This record gives sequence, C-alpha cells and structure tokens, in this order.
Amino acid sequence: MEYCDGSELFEQLTNNEDLFTEQQAASIMRKLFMAVNHCHSNGIAHRDLKPENIMYSTKGDDIKIIDFGLSKQTHKGNPTL
Repeated sequence: MEYCDGSELFEQLTNNEDLFTEQQAASIMRKLFMAVNHCHSNGIAHRDLKPENIMYSTKGDDIKIIDFGLSKQTHKGNPTL
C-alpha cells in the first residue's frame, strides 16, 4: 500500500477558497485520462470514478486513483467492460 499525501479531489473542489484555473483543471483531467487509459489498456475497469476516489497531492502536481473495490478485470481489447 502506498501513502497518499494531500486529500481527495472532492475536498479540494469544495473547501478550497481559491478556484482552480482552467490550466489546473486541464492538467488534472489530462492526468486522469492517462491513468484511466493505463488501467483500460491493462484490462482493468475502475467502475466507480468520482472526485472522492481521486487523491490530489499537497503539491498539486500529482493525482492518484483510489478505491478499486468495484473494479473488474477484463480481457485486453474487450470492448465490453
């Protein structure tokens, strides 16, 4: 198990007095899409992606997808996840 510093993305979105800039939001989404692509290319479907299941680092330069409890392993290249 890996330690994740920071907090959930949901907390950052709701409790942060400073709004995310468009560039910050684009960076977060790019990293999220890359992470989901990595999972899918390895035959894993998360099936519960939401801001509560995305950890946002204290530095703001990294995200991690957590809580794979509902995930499903599929065959690579199978379009029916």
